[in-house]
Formats: sequence, structure tokens, C-alpha cells
Amino acid sequence: MKTDELISLLATATEPVDRHALARRLLLALLAGMLGALLMTLAIYGVRSDLAEVARTPLFWAKLALPTSLGLLALWLTQRLARPGVRGGALWGWLGLPLLLVWLGAAVSLAGAPVEARAELIFGRTWRTCALNI
Repeated sequence: MKTDELISLLATATEPVDRHALARRLLLALLAGMLGALLMTLAIYGVRSDLAEVARTPLFWAKLALPTSLGLLALWLTQRLARPGVRGGALWGWLGLPLLLVWLGAAVSLAGAPVEARAELIFGRTWRTCALNI
């Protein structure tokens, strides 16, 4: 088959694509992924007994805000890049902003800590298992 034949074959009987088809597919994939991750997390780790108490702390919400903001920005960027001729533009920079804020918060926390406590703040007690759990 020649290139021209392939192009004419692909161009026959074309219908316009629903304008929201991409958003629906991405939303369905996102919901399925979130449900799978939630079920897997519950199966492996269970629910914390002190979750209501921990949910009152700002660190809990910061830990939730980072992946949520990265996920929403990545979804927005993916939706733009999935369309022919559309570029990511400034979204690439916005994607780095949550990471920069986390690094800034870590630097402020580290700078305010006593010198003898800094090594434990950096390494913690669970450094061997934390990366694997994440």
C-alpha cells in the first residue's frame, strides 16, 4: 500500500469527534487509577487509627496538596499536549512550582532546626523503607 492510498483510506467516512471525548477518557482513566491506588493502599497498609487527629495538622494537608496539585497540572498539560498543534507553554513552569514550594519549606524547616537535629530531619528513621512505600 502506498502512502497516498493509506491517506485516502484513513480520510474516508470520517466523522467529527465529540469535543469532550478527550476529557471524558482522561477523567475515566484518572478515576480508575485513583480507585485502584486507594484499594491497593488500603489492602497493603490499612487505615491509620489516628487519621482524624492527623487530619487536623497542616503537614497532612501539605502532603495531600503536593500530589494533588502535580496531578491536576499534569492532567491539564496532558490534555493540552494531546491536541495537535497545541503546546504546553507556561504549564511546564507551573508544574515545577509545587516542587519548588516543598523544597523551600524543607529548607526553612531545616534552617530553623538545631544543628544536632538536622541529620535526623534529612534522613529520618524510616529512610530504608520510605522510598519503597511511596
